[in-house]
Amino acid sequence: MDSIAFSKMVCFSTELPMAAYPGADQYKVLLLESDPVPGYFTEGGFPENENTRHLHDHHLYLVIKNPVSCMQDKIIRHASLIKKEHQLLLHASPGQITLFNDVYPCIRIRTSELSHLDVFIEEFQKIGIKFSHPKKVKPYISFIQYKKYIDFIQLADGVYQDAYENNRYFVTIPKDIEFDDFKKMMSDAKNNCDFNMFDASLVYYHEKDGTHDMVSLYSEHCDISRLPEMKEYLEKEIKILFG
Repeated sequence: MDSIAFSKMVCFSTELPMAAYPGADQYKVLLLESDPVPGYFTEGGFPENENTRHLHDHHLYLVIKNPVSCMQDKIIRHASLIKKEHQLLLHASPGQITLFNDVYPCIRIRTSELSHLDVFIEEFQKIGIKFSHPKKVKPYISFIQYKKYIDFIQLADGVYQDAYENNRYFVTIPKDIEFDDFKKMMSDAKNNCDFNMFDASLVYYHEKDGTHDMVSLYSEHCDISRLPEMKEYLEKEIKILFG
């Protein structure tokens, strides 16, 4: 592995197709399911890439119904304790999710870790977290934010790769932008710049000197040499939009 340039707790903002997880009833909680790379394929197809999409790559979202003070910090801390106490491989990310036009706290986990879900739910209930009960949810597009710890490998100036998820890359942007502006820029990039086989999230992290903004790109067919080109394109678009 290449050396890690820095490590940060990163906040991701994205929109994902969401639906009720078919096997949720046995857990007696509301459990939603998403595909982490729903926008990866253009309308033109690329069916040969369907073989790269597997069930274990999906994510599940446990919807929380009660507010708890410092909830996200408590989830991060308690998830770490659960992993140690029960010797579980567990990736739990706190966040929030839109559902029925309202915003709810949530915990994001991997589908591959479903075998631990009973223990996971029980342990979080012990610290006062109450999960929503199962209900019918038709497929919809949800705006989601979640926090995840990332180890960054630097590939070029302002261009990085996730040290443990090799298909995820990051490029820095010079300004905090609204999510609607971000969506438009990424759509234009796919349509006009031959950057079409990726999914993107808007991300940021905090440091003592302020907040740093980035775009996260997921691609299993990434030409790494073109990432600086993407960074330059986004910088130009932001300059046009905001002067």
